Amino acid sequence: MGEIQIASREQQIEAVDVLPEETKYIVVLGCGHHGLPASKLSSQLYECGLKRLTEAMRHYHQDTKRILVFTGWGGNNYVASALVMRDTAIMLGLDPNNALALTTPKDTYEEAVVTAGIVKDSTFALVTSASHLPRAVSLFDQVGLQPIPVPADIRGNPDFDYDWWSYRPDSNQLDKSTKAWYAYIGELWVKIGGK
Repeated sequence: MGEIQIASREQQIEAVDVLPEETKYIVVLGCGHHGLPASKLSSQLYECGLKRLTEAMRHYHQDTKRILVFTGWGGNNYVASALVMRDTAIMLGLDPNNALALTTPKDTYEEAVVTAGIVKDSTFALVTSASHLPRAVSLFDQVGLQPIPVPADIRGNPDFDYDWWSYRPDSNQLDKSTKAWYAYIGELWVKIGGK
């Protein structure tokens, strides 16, 4: 059942093959990381962060004049997620002059507020997990921004064909259900006035 739940969330916004030429910024929302040694840079990012970064880098390589803006607070870790993501992107070919890291925002609303001061009226893309994207766009809209939504970290298959084997206990399906419910509750929170 997790497959259907997460796919219904993720299909709200279509994938983006090519960003409009006037896109100046690509904002990549953080997703956490492990506190591994710096020599293990690409392994530090959680799976969702690595998928977001991959999608952002794909669009960056279509036009290397674009500026990538990484967000992500450090929490109790040694370094902010935004810095780990930025450094991994540089390792993957991002020009360091085209990289900004926003290390202070602790949630999506704070990320929107801080981003507004950077992108101003520029055209920009917003990259996050597909299940998180509708809520993120709503929060960015609240601060007067109109991002081009770019889904990443797509986990659900809308054409999934259930058979008897699909109903066995499966932690992967439970994880998908958890992510879908997290997205439902987050969107409800925003609708009732939460940030």
